[in-house]
Amino acid sequence: MINEKLMQIFHDNGAFIDMNNEDFDLELQMDSYAFITLIVEIENQLDILIPEDYFTPENFSTFRKINDLINILVTAKSVLIK
Repeated sequence: MINEKLMQIFHDNGAFIDMNNEDFDLELQMDSYAFITLIVEIENQLDILIPEDYFTPENFSTFRKINDLINILVTAKSVLIK
């Protein structure tokens, strides 16, 4: 479910990710505006806050890395709410 939401957020911001392809591991090319826009959209649509400590090239260089990070944050949030 998170995967599909993230793919839609990317699509809405002009980045098309093909699930049946190796696009998950392709290096993303984002300027600072695109990066901030993506972060804000992810936070708003998934109702999470991404801590500034996570804003590293390692966490945001590919779709797979972003997806992994967001899944960790969403899971942590759901554990805290229970």
